[in-house]
Amino acid sequence: MILSVCPNPAVDTYFFLDDLIPGKVIRLQKEQFYAGGKGVHVSMAVAELGGDVQLAGFWGGATGELINKECEKLNIACHGPQLKEWNRFCINIKSESKFSETEILGHGPNINSGDIEDFHKTLTTLIPNADCITLSGSWPSGADKSAYAELIKLSHSFDCRVFFDCSGEFLLEALKLKPFCVHINQHEADWAFDTGNIIRDLEKLAANCELAVITYGEKGAYFLFEDEIYHAECRIKAVYSSIGSGDCLLAGLAVAFTRDESIRDAIKLAVACGAANCLREELGMFYKHDVKKLLNQVIIKKINE
Repeated sequence: MILSVCPNPAVDTYFFLDDLIPGKVIRLQKEQFYAGGKGVHVSMAVAELGGDVQLAGFWGGATGELINKECEKLNIACHGPQLKEWNRFCINIKSESKFSETEILGHGPNINSGDIEDFHKTLTTLIPNADCITLSGSWPSGADKSAYAELIKLSHSFDCRVFFDCSGEFLLEALKLKPFCVHINQHEADWAFDTGNIIRDLEKLAANCELAVITYGEKGAYFLFEDEIYHAECRIKAVYSSIGSGDCLLAGLAVAFTRDESIRDAIKLAVACGAANCLREELGMFYKHDVKKLLNQVIIKKINE
């Protein structure tokens, strides 16, 4: 079983409009709602690949109920404390204007030490049954920057591999505990390491984990594992939305390693999952049949030979 942790779930919302004009009343053409948050995306991707997955998070109000129901449709069991405040909305604007793909990320509920303690108790009952754990995304207000580091420490106490994806101070604190795998994107790498060089960024990240991954959008992704550096890409013509591609990539890695696949096969599955996400309208989701088609289109090169 893969345990996916999403401390700050969201309802991902598409707003379709002609243009966004400051100070004017805007009427939407249509709107769509999906279960979201990085860890929610990971769990849905694992489920689509046929993996056994459970999801842990903080659940609040009507939005929390919506996310839970959408996950239940995919046979994903949701665990964690119930909050009075609602989970957040995250808005993505779809338009022919310059504002297309503009994201507005909601704030989310506030949590206290009691909520965090309940969360830890929940995870303590789940981690012993997990083959690995994925930790993804932001935390609600009230969490200390060491929140993920504490979960990594807890996971290590059960010899559970950690696949990690976060940014900012939470990332820096988590790296001190050396999770098994860390995925960040180019902008997060620039912020964390500021070397101005892709390979040096990757090496700095790998000093704190066994499998380091940095994604660079259309330029593909770089992986460092057992002192070998790989570049992989999968080019597709029509991109509906790239939101959630990094989450799908992390899910592919977690699934591949639980199946004891080789590093090349793991990279191939991960990159195909990230690319397949761009083909589907729903945010942070893909179809398994698209992944199968794209596997043969993934190009992997070892670049430190």
